[in-house]
Amino acid sequence: MGEITYLCNTDPARNGDLGSASLPSSAKRKVATTPYSQTTSEERYALSLLRKEGHSQAEMARILGRHPSTISRERRRNVWRCNGQSYVALRAPSYTKVRRRRSRRNSQFSAAEWAMVESMLRGDFSPARVVGWFARFDILVISHETIYCRIWKDKKPGGTLHVHLRRANKRIRKPYGAYEIRGAPFPKNRSSLTLV
Repeated sequence: MGEITYLCNTDPARNGDLGSASLPSSAKRKVATTPYSQTTSEERYALSLLRKEGHSQAEMARILGRHPSTISRERRRNVWRCNGQSYVALRAPSYTKVRRRRSRRNSQFSAAEWAMVESMLRGDFSPARVVGWFARFDILVISHETIYCRIWKDKKPGGTLHVHLRRANKRIRKPYGAYEIRGAPFPKNRSSLTLV
């Protein structure tokens, strides 16, 4: 079989990794376990080329010195959104940045934006109305679910935002005077129905 040469950013001295080295395409090599490091732009370009050449996921992992699941995750997360199949190395960093910006660890909203939301809630606006008002005047893009999460998070330590919700103080009334049929035993004087 022919030799394939790829330039990677990994150190050839480490066991299982390839630098600028040749590897027979039929060779099987065990991938060394290394601490996690993010996929670099050089590896993304190599991955894109390997995919165009028709290599399998396992072969790509061997050549790049990565675990096959890393290759799978990189391809799945950073596939081009237009056709859902192509992996484009140029677009992958921007997709990664968007995911990192939207992650739960990094809050999307500043303290000033939350102060605006909370002031509207204290003015007895519902979360849906707050979202609509912000969207109408192009101030902030936020969902009502995010606002509800903030309200319940505020309630746990003793906050008062939940008091301003429309249904916060309403209690469900039991329908007195009506015959309660839930859980009631079957009346004794009633004859059973027979199907013909």
